[in-house]
Amino acid sequence: MSEPMTLDEARAIARNTDGLRASYAQQVEAAAVIAKSSTDLKDLVDCLRMGGLAAEIAAMGLYSRTGRHVGADVHDFIMDPDDWSDYLALRNEPPRTFHQTNRWGVAA
Repeated sequence: MSEPMTLDEARAIARNTDGLRASYAQQVEAAAVIAKSSTDLKDLVDCLRMGGLAAEIAAMGLYSRTGRHVGADVHDFIMDPDDWSDYLALRNEPPRTFHQTNRWGVAA
């Protein structure tokens, strides 16, 4: 029996840093290792890019860790990495007041 996958190995698979495509089973295991760790949420977004069950595991981890509302409809279950990246960026952005302006000088 092989050794359990480490977090560093899981990150390498999610980021595809070794240049090789991992097997489907390795991708699923990597997503599970990352989802159960307290690693940065970006690692879970990287898992979304793998697709399939790995992406579903990553999405559930993101929903769980962020508290984002999951709609009642199956189509409301978001597994799009760009959507999650935008959501996380907005979530970490400080609230703006009427007097704050954006780079174009418009109140935002």
